[in-house]
This record gives sequence, structure tokens and C-alpha cells, in this order.
Amino acid sequence: MNPNTTLAFGGVMYPDVAQEIFINVAAKDAPLTAILLGTQRERETNRPEINWYGQSLSSRTTQINNGAGYAAGATVLAVDDGTVFVAGDLIHVERTNELMKVVSIAVNDVTVTRSFGSVAAAALVDDDYLLNIGPAKKEGDTNADMRTNATTKYTSYTQIFQRSVQLTGTLDASVTNTEQERARLRKEQMHEIARDMELAALYSNPGEYSTGEVRRSTSGIMSFATANVADANGTLTKAEFLDFLSTVFAKGSQNKIGFAGPAVAAIITSLWSSTERTTVQSTVVGLIFQRIATPWGNLDLIVNPHMTGTTHGLELLVVDPDECEVRPLVGNGKDRRLKLLEDTQAKGTDAAEDSWFAELGFTWGNPDAHGILSNIQVAG
Repeated sequence: MNPNTTLAFGGVMYPDVAQEIFINVAAKDAPLTAILLGTQRERETNRPEINWYGQSLSSRTTQINNGAGYAAGATVLAVDDGTVFVAGDLIHVERTNELMKVVSIAVNDVTVTRSFGSVAAAALVDDDYLLNIGPAKKEGDTNADMRTNATTKYTSYTQIFQRSVQLTGTLDASVTNTEQERARLRKEQMHEIARDMELAALYSNPGEYSTGEVRRSTSGIMSFATANVADANGTLTKAEFLDFLSTVFAKGSQNKIGFAGPAVAAIITSLWSSTERTTVQSTVVGLIFQRIATPWGNLDLIVNPHMTGTTHGLELLVVDPDECEVRPLVGNGKDRRLKLLEDTQAKGTDAAEDSWFAELGFTWGNPDAHGILSNIQVAG
């Protein structure tokens, strides 16, 4: 091992220094966590329970729900989802180009004025697509009814992470032929706590356990991202992959990150020609990834070393980083972000001990901004 690789671990490591080292040294062990920290998706919490509300923009489309369809003069229409409209909205019938104005809504029965624009009313058929294109307000009109978007309250917790660095007093005072042993062990245990944090970010479930002692576990993305889940059934085709991506990119940002094990990453990469993907090295965390240009935005594909086994080793996790945050516990003058606590050995012990320590959690925004594609075994 090159002695220079441990030089950064010889001094005091307060949170800002420790985080910078984490981003530069441990990103390969913890790519999701390092990316969030490196792109400053971090927000302090002053209590261990973290609550947030997930909310997406309202849907704009629904369909006719009547097997017999409707004649051109019908003004009361059954639809799949009446909450798409409020009184005063204009409906565009995609198949016929007719405009209708919403008069009132009773659950999923919508009363309309037909042929609101210049296109004549035409017969409607079952499953005709209806698009809400917004209101056309009359002069001097009052405020319209508010369309409310459903919100869901989610809960995560800060989790305590700790890894010890231990060596005898004799070894601490000795000079080895390769490098300073305490610094080497500090580096080794930083990699371990980085892996602990990454595995929690991926696979933990939020919980608070107080039988005899209080322990908390944070929210992992794999148990949270349940809105867009699909099964490749062993063989992944490009068309199937695009269909999955169209759903994931429908909500959230136009830049998403895909995490997968080496085998799945190779399968996905093989579906795209060299002109459709670009090899990029992140200037923030130094990770190399494949940037795939899709019709809806960029997907940055990164190998995650912890996506292994007969289940997670066959999955692609798509994350919207704009929805994600690392939440360190900071309050009452105490900063519990990642740091190195020095000389934590018991008084009078002929040993040296340090401790990597962090108390933090993860929050993931809206579940429908992420997605999981499972059972990817071969490219089709």
C-alpha cells in the first residue's frame, strides 16, 4: 500500500474534514451516500424522528368509463377518475380534438358543455382519453375551486453509526516499514462505516425500538421506492426498459441515477449503442458511470458493490437525487455528523482508541420519483 494514501488520516477530523475525506476516499464503497453528500443534498435535523410529506402534481388525464360510449349530444360522462377536473376546466378529447367545459363533478360523473371550441361534438367511445388543459376563465369571474393534491406523511429516523479504531500503546508508538499504523486503521474503519451507512441507505427499514434501550433505524430507499416496480422476467429488452423508464421519469427531475451490480449494469449497457451513452467521470466524487440519453432525461448508471445476491444482484434501482437528503442530527450546540472522536480509550488503559461516529438518517421525497426493475438476467 502506498504510504501517501493514509496521510489524510493522521490529523484531527471534524465533520467538514471527515465529510470531504469520505467523499474522496470512500465513494466507491458508498456511491449513493457519497453523491448525496458531495452534491450538498444534506439538511440538518434537530430531532431523531424525521417527518416529511410526499406530494406530486395532480394527474391531467383520465378515460371514458362506459362500454357503450356516448352520443355526440351526451353531457354527463362517466370517467375513470373525476378528481382530475374541477368546474371550469377544459377537456381535450384526444381522439376527436373536441373541447368540452366542465360544469360540475359528482364523484366520477362529469357534467360538461359539449363543443366548447370550434370543433363539433362527436360520439365518444369507451376508454377515450380525456386531457385536462386547464380553465378558460370568464371576465370578472371568481376564484375557481382548488384542486388538492394528495399528500402522504412519511417517517424516518436518525441512526447511530460507530466504528472503533483500536491498537496497543506499543503499536501506536512504533514506526512500521510501510506506514503509520493508527492512520492506516483509521482509513480502514472509515471504509467500514461508509459501507454501514450505504447499506442502511439501501436496505434499512425505519423503526424506533425502546424495549430496554432506545435504538433507531433509518429509512432505506429499497423499502421506500415501491410506487414504480417492474419485473423483467429474466430477459430485459430495450423496449421493456424504455417503458419502465417512461414511468419513472414521469415524476420528479430529468436527471436520475441508476444503481446496479456489475452484471446488471453490463446487461443494461449492452442495450444501448455507443452513440446513445457516454462514459463520464464525476468531478464531485470521482466515480465513473455510463450516462444514457433517454427521451425523458439522462440516466447515470453506476455500479453499486452492495447490490449482490439472487435478489438485489438482479435489480436496477433508479433514484431521483433531487428528492433525497442526508439528515444529520445537529442541535443544542452538538454536531453529530460524521467525525473522528480521538482517544476514546478508558482512562489508564495502555492502548490507543479512536471512534468514527455519526448519527444521521435518510429521506427520499416522493416514492413515485424512484423505481426498481427486478429479475434482470440477460439482455433480449
